[in-house]
Amino acid sequence: MAIMAELFGEVAADYDEIRPGYPAALAATILAYHGGPSSRLVEVGAGTGLATALLRDLAAAAAEPAHPVPDIVGPGVVGPGVVGPGVVGPGVVGPDIVGPDIVGPGPADPSRSRSRSGSGPGPGPGPGPGPGSGSDGAGRADRERVGPVRTRVTCVEPDARMAAVLAARFPDIEVVVARFAQWSPPPGGVPLLACALAWHWLDPATRNRQAHDALTPGGTLAVFAHRYDYVDPAHSAAIRAAFESVDPVPHHDRPEDWFHADITASGLFTDVRSVAFRRPVPLTTAGYQRLVDTFSPQLRRPPELRDRVRAAIGVAVDGFGGTVTLDLRTTLVLARRPA
Repeated sequence: MAIMAELFGEVAADYDEIRPGYPAALAATILAYHGGPSSRLVEVGAGTGLATALLRDLAAAAAEPAHPVPDIVGPGVVGPGVVGPGVVGPGVVGPDIVGPDIVGPGPADPSRSRSRSGSGPGPGPGPGPGPGSGSDGAGRADRERVGPVRTRVTCVEPDARMAAVLAARFPDIEVVVARFAQWSPPPGGVPLLACALAWHWLDPATRNRQAHDALTPGGTLAVFAHRYDYVDPAHSAAIRAAFESVDPVPHHDRPEDWFHADITASGLFTDVRSVAFRRPVPLTTAGYQRLVDTFSPQLRRPPELRDRVRAAIGVAVDGFGGTVTLDLRTTLVLARRPA
């Protein structure tokens, strides 16, 4: 696990450019649950900073009108705003990427701008390569902080190559090159700890305890991740067949809200909630191939097999007219260390 977590540095630049970011409503939901801006934030497994772009501005976002927070019906289930594939509604935004690999409008994230022609951030794919609210504000050590205060952010990332991209993008934050288990939280802990698409790379025997111990009493844990699927079921079936025609080894996805169950089962946190966001992401053939090249199943394959996989999925997407629309689903799990 630790070795794979540090393998993404092999494709750090493409990872930063083609992997999808996160909807602005996700940050607003964390802010509402936390009870306001946080004086300190630590992001675990920050990678190249795809989530950092939102997290570092949580305090500034607090001064803006908040997005509606989806009703939470039960574990992994939300109310309004998520109706079906490709539906855009409250808490759900459209593509936030631009460039020749991405089809359709959407504002670019300025922190991810590139001077190189033809580059651009973008989103990602399905079953084959997958890596897989208001608040009572109780126990918030920093809840008296009001107004647009810049959050102090520390990012912990085990891969030095990913960390280098992260530090270049965000020179105003602290970047610590270390595994979570090696990192020492400040005395007294931090009020807000976040982990985006990295919870599965942390040691399952210790990750919940380490997160609990890193938080101040009443502090917030925010864990979130993407799940990639396809808007058109026929495209999903064709792409799965393309993967299996070259590499029949099955890759099983965890349940979509598996980390909700993991955090709840630890017994260390209270008020555990799950919120879902959904958006369609169109990609060209080349964009989809680049995205697949950043996923762990593809990185595990030998170079010759990677080339064959890339060719097979390229033929599949070309068969759709050169564009495939992903059904990008993001699950956010929020929890609180007891005060």
